[in-house]
Formats: sequence, structure tokens, C-alpha cells
Amino acid sequence: MYNKKDFLLLYFLFPFYLAPIYLFQKILYYTLVLYSLYIIIIKIRKASLPKKDTNYLLCFFIMFSLLICLTFVIPTLYETYDNSYFSRLIDYFIRFLVISIACLLCNDVKDFFITFSKATSLYVLITTVLLIPPIRNWYTAMLSNTGDSRAHAKFLLSQGLLYYTRFGLQGFSGFEHTFRCSLAFQFLIYLLLENKNKKDRKQLYYLLTLNFLGCCYYGRIGIISCFMTLIIYTLYLIVIRKQYKVILYIILFGGICFFVFLAMINFIKKVPYLSWMFEPFINFVEKGKLSSASSDGLKTMYIKISQDTFLFGDGYYQPKGSYYRGTDVGFLRPLLFWGIWGSIIYYSCFLIILIPIYNYLIKYNKKTAGFFVLILLLQNLLYELKGEINLAFINILLGVDYLLIYKNCTRIKFSQIIKGLKCKNI
Repeated sequence: MYNKKDFLLLYFLFPFYLAPIYLFQKILYYTLVLYSLYIIIIKIRKASLPKKDTNYLLCFFIMFSLLICLTFVIPTLYETYDNSYFSRLIDYFIRFLVISIACLLCNDVKDFFITFSKATSLYVLITTVLLIPPIRNWYTAMLSNTGDSRAHAKFLLSQGLLYYTRFGLQGFSGFEHTFRCSLAFQFLIYLLLENKNKKDRKQLYYLLTLNFLGCCYYGRIGIISCFMTLIIYTLYLIVIRKQYKVILYIILFGGICFFVFLAMINFIKKVPYLSWMFEPFINFVEKGKLSSASSDGLKTMYIKISQDTFLFGDGYYQPKGSYYRGTDVGFLRPLLFWGIWGSIIYYSCFLIILIPIYNYLIKYNKKTAGFFVLILLLQNLLYELKGEINLAFINILLGVDYLLIYKNCTRIKFSQIIKGLKCKNI
């Protein structure tokens, strides 16, 4: 079921540091960063990506480099001297390099989807093991004091059983972890549309179940994302593929789940982490309102901003360790920092790296490619309404773009890519 590349990608996606071998792990990680840079600069000469797709990728790096410059220049011009956003973008630039390792592990884009989903499912399985108190306590003691891992683990302990499931290899596992599980869920749903082999579909169902469980563990926004994806998937089957029997399956399965939930609701309310996990559904049954304490609190974070702030930002991102004006809303954070013009560039980075992926997938099926891009766009929108995920999303999709470059066999010079010339044998 699992192989070496699944465990390798697990570590690249979720790097964790243990106290006894912290220095070794750090050296290993930055060695991978340097090797990734070598791959991008040197190995790219073996690529044969269409000119327009090469230009999209080049345009992305130009825009992202501009954003990095802005995160340094704006605080200086505004005299805020808040370099927290600059540090964040540099950290993600390093991640952009590391994700290129996936290109050496995977054979093609669909293989990347499977390997990514297996890596996230491994993280979920390890979390399940870490639910056992003695193992959890031992692992918490093993986490490195450097960074936030152990601090987050202690935070979890202070919350009692409420956040008991939000723990994994990296210590505290929350918003970004549930995002990765829900993204894996979307990858698998796409593969379900493309794969009719019964044996392969059984593996997909297994991975779907584990990644949905991960969303239940790490964050309720992931559960909402999975249901959103399932609804669109169902509509696709009914409207595009005319599979009307799906309606019957949904009624039967949904009805069973609903009555089981009603039968167990009192038990769920007594278990703190289950009560937290299913809070929106409990509120829906008891109050007729699909909400939670988190969603209610989020409403107060949709703050009013002045016209000047909207246009040019305030130059603050995370002063004194907390987000500017206390907002968790994803799209407001960059807006407050550099205004609407910087935000347009920021979100265009996400859109532009989707184009080569779409151009590749339409070779298999134009309709399923459109379906896939739609759920990715809605995924980004949903998560940005709750928190900031755009950079983490770009990081994963860049792995797909790199793969499209490296797995082509025609050799071209790096200078030709920079100039956007057509690929040709040399």
C-alpha cells in the first residue's frame, strides 16, 4: 500500500524536528533546499514545456519576487518596520524549492495526486496512534524545544480534551493540516472521475476515508470543504454524466448518517473533542443554525477599513507577534498590508500556476479538467474566508507545475526558457 516515496513526501510536506536529532534534521532539510535549487536551475534544461506554459511559470516567479520586494520596501516607506511578511514569504520561497523534490518521486501528475494523498493519510494514521496517551506523552517529550512544536503541544495539553485530536508529527496540527487533507480529498475525487478500475477505486475510497478523518481531526473547515466537493462531484455525475441513480445512493447514505448522528448526539456532546468536531451539526439539529463558536467569532474579524488602507495598505502584517488588527480572515491580511494592488498580484500568483495544470489535464478530459479547476478555486475561496491559505496552496500546486516540466524529455537550454523560446532538441 505504502512505499518509500510516500514516506519521503510525508517528511517534505510535514517536516518535524525531534530533540535528539534536531541538528541532523536541520542540516538534512537545508541540504534538500540546496539540492532542490540545483534541480530547478540545472535539470530544467531537460524540459520541454510548451512556450505559453513556460511563460506562465516564469511570470509567476517574477510576480512572487516582486511581492517579496514589496514586503521589504513597504514597511520602510511607511516607517512601520514590520518585516514579518517578508520573513513569511522567504519561508514559503524555501518551501517552493523543497516541493520540487516531489518531481523526482512521482512519474506524472496523477501519480503526484496519489502520492500526496498517501502522504497526508500517513500523517492521519500517525495522529491516530498518537491519540494513545502514553505514546502521545512520550512523543511530546521528544519534540524539539527549538521552534513552536513543543510549545504548541503544551498549548494542546492546556486545552484538555477539547483539541485532543489536533496533534501529529509536527505537534499542534490545525488549519494548514486540515487544508492538506481536504486538498488530498479533492485530488482523489478527481481521480475517481478518471479511473474506472475497481481495484484502483478501492484504494481511492480508502484514502478518501482517511483524509476525511484528517479533516475531522484538524479543523472543521476541512469537513465543510469535503462536503462542498462532494456536492459538486454529485452534480457533475448527475448533470454531465447523467448518472441519476447517484441521487438514490445519496438519499440512502445521507439518511443513514443523519439517523445515526441523531441516535448518538447525546454521547457526542459528552465527549469534548467529538463535541468540538461536530459542533456545527449539533447546532443545526438543536438550533436550526449551521454554525460554531469559531464561525461566530470570525464575524467580528471582518473589520472596516479606510479608503487609503484599501488602496495602499498600512504596512503592517504581524507586529509584535499577533496579526494586525487581530483578524484571522485570509484575504484581509494582505489587503491590510499592501492594499488592493498588491493583493491582485498576490492572488494572481495562484491563478497563473493553475493554467499549466488545466492545459495538461484537458488532454485527458476537458470536462473533468474544468471540474477540477473549479473545486480548487472554490477551495481557495473557502479557506481564505476563514484564514490565510493562498501561499500553502501555491506551494502544493507548484509541485504539479514542476512535474510538468521535469517529466518531459526534450532538452533545452535554461536561457531559452528565460527568453520564452520554443523548445527544441539539442
